[in-house]
This record gives sequence, structure tokens and C-alpha cells, in this order.
Amino acid sequence: NIQLNLRNLEGFTPFMIELRDKKDNFNLFLRDGRVDINMPCSKRNWTPLMHLVYCEESERVEEILNCGRKMNIYHKGNTEQDKNDLIDVFNLVNRLD
Repeated sequence: NIQLNLRNLEGFTPFMIELRDKKDNFNLFLRDGRVDINMPCSKRNWTPLMHLVYCEESERVEEILNCGRKMNIYHKGNTEQDKNDLIDVFNLVNRLD
């Protein structure tokens, strides 16, 4: 049984590695109920959604927002700058409409 929510030495889960490396298993992770899609990385304390916005991956932002799972766009413990960066999430989402 693979532990999908464990972080590696860099602080990333397998799901975040998929996001970072732009691999094709992204949707498999979204559909797998064992994957915590809101788990932040330990490096920046960003959720996967925040990473996607930062990398301007608008198609994947749309996929993750429409995956049918409960999504947190903010994670407790983020800095004031992270809070300000969330404005980018809303701007990007508005452009997708």
C-alpha cells in the first residue's frame, strides 16, 4: 500500500511532484480518495493549488477546481505575502470563465 501523503526530503508529496514535473498521472491523483489534495508542502507551506497558480498552469488550476473534491485555497500558517498571493488565484480563475 503506497503512502500517498508522505513528504520527501524536499517537503513534497507524490501529488506535488506530479504537479511540478508536469506528468500525466495528475488526474489519477485527483480521483484517488487517499490523496490529500490540500496538503501543503513543507518548503513554502503552499497547497497544490497555490503551486499551480504560481506556475501559471491555468488548465490544471481549472482541473483541480473542478475535480469535485473539497478544495482549500488557503492553508493556516501561510505568511502575509502568501495571503496577498492568493489574489492571483482569483484573478486566474476569473480569466478561465
